[in-house]
Amino acid sequence: MKPKDKLFNKGISITMWEEGRVSIEKSYKLKDSDEYKKTTTYFDSEIVDLRDLLDEWIEKYELQKNEDLKASIDDECPF
Repeated sequence: MKPKDKLFNKGISITMWEEGRVSIEKSYKLKDSDEYKKTTTYFDSEIVDLRDLLDEWIEKYELQKNEDLKASIDDECPF
């Protein structure tokens, strides 16, 4: 399965998949190596970062949805 789009902000990522599903992940780098780990724990400040990323995502896809709707209306409009 191939991702359709992905946004990142401070270790948090939102991925949209081809069939319209969305996944949210957070990763961090271990201090003693170059290895990255995934986690389900968020600090208070990261909730704000997640909200900002979700706002960006929603704005982007609402805009795209509106443009797709306008294009389909334009295609069907006889004048």
